[in-house]
Amino acid sequence: MSDYLLTTLLTKKKEIDYIIRDTIDKVLVLRFGRASDPVCLHLDDILSKSAREVSKFATVALVDIDSEDVQVYVNYFDITLVPSTVFFFNAHHMKMDSGTADHTKWVGAFHRKQDFIDVVERILLINLKEFPTLFTSPLILMLPIHPKEAVDQIPREIKKVDVSSAGASAAFLLSVLINIQNWKSDSNVEEDDNQSWKSDSNV
Repeated sequence: MSDYLLTTLLTKKKEIDYIIRDTIDKVLVLRFGRASDPVCLHLDDILSKSAREVSKFATVALVDIDSEDVQVYVNYFDITLVPSTVFFFNAHHMKMDSGTADHTKWVGAFHRKQDFIDVVERILLINLKEFPTLFTSPLILMLPIHPKEAVDQIPREIKKVDVSSAGASAAFLLSVLINIQNWKSDSNVEEDDNQSWKSDSNV
C-alpha cells in the first residue's frame, strides 16, 4: 500500500481549520474515519494510489474521528458512518448530488481510484471554469458517477456523538464564517497593497 503524499492524520481542530483556510485553488479532500476500520483502510488505499495523479490540483488529508478535539467537525458534518469524505474548494464546502439524500459528503469507499479522480476533477473544473471568482461556487454539484456503482464496501456506523446544544453548532458555524471573512479581508488588503505598489512603480 502506497502512502504517497497523504497528509498526516489530523487530530486537532486547529489543524483542520488551517488546512481548509490555506488550501487555495486546489480541491481539499478530508477523509473522516479511523485507521483500524477495514473499509477506511480500503478507501485510504484508493486515496494513496490516486495521490500522485491529483497532487497538482488536490490535497488529501485524513481526519481521526476518535480524536476528541475534532468532534465539532464530526458533529457539524453529521458523520455517523465511516469512512465519510468531505470536499472543499477555496474554503467552500462542496455539496454534491451523488444520487443520495445526503449532499454534504461522500459516504463509503470508492470502488476504484478513477471514480475518486473523476469526482475531484469535476469539482475542480466546475469551480475554475464555470465559477472562477474566489469564494464563488455552485450550491450543489452534479457528480459524474453514482454511489451504487462507485462504492465498493459498506460503510460502518459509528457511535453517535452527543451534541450539547443547537447553539453550539450555530456558534461553530459563525466562528468558521468569521474566520473566512477575516481571511478574505486580509487577502483584499494584500491585493490593495500590491496594486498601490504597481501604481507607484508606474509613476
